Amino acid sequence: MPIDTNLSVTTYQNADGSNLSTAGVENKMKVGNATFGTYTGVGTNFGNNSDFSAIIDFKGSMPYGNSNISGAFRIRNNLGENKQTVQLRFQPANINIPLNDKVNLYADPYVAMKIDYNSGKQNTNVGIFGGASVKVNKASIFVEGQLYDVTNIKNESVSFNVGISIPL
Repeated sequence: MPIDTNLSVTTYQNADGSNLSTAGVENKMKVGNATFGTYTGVGTNFGNNSDFSAIIDFKGSMPYGNSNISGAFRIRNNLGENKQTVQLRFQPANINIPLNDKVNLYADPYVAMKIDYNSGKQNTNVGIFGGASVKVNKASIFVEGQLYDVTNIKNESVSFNVGISIPL
């Protein structure tokens, strides 16, 4: 089973001016129809109170039959000096619509629970992200919008995200 390895850089820019940018290495492996992977990287908010953190993900996805719909999950550990959290995210219906060999549109509703390691506090929200991904040579670039909590729409719960993934 070959392992695909990519360098990924992503920035999440919230409508309230806050942000998170990450850079790291992603490994993916196919097991039957499913894909499992890890991501190890660093993140920062590039603000007045910059908080650098280690980011460690475990994730997976599996298509529902021969359709353009799949289910997915992600477990993200965000281990910074000022915060240590784990997020458990379940994506029941990732919808992927290929427009041609290089361009895909997608929508991805999800339920996410975040737990703070220090306080034990947790919050759960329902969100969605959607956008387009484009292949440029071997790189994959995405541009998307994200609503972190559909029950509480405010500037801090809306973001514009851009990323690039390059095979190593």
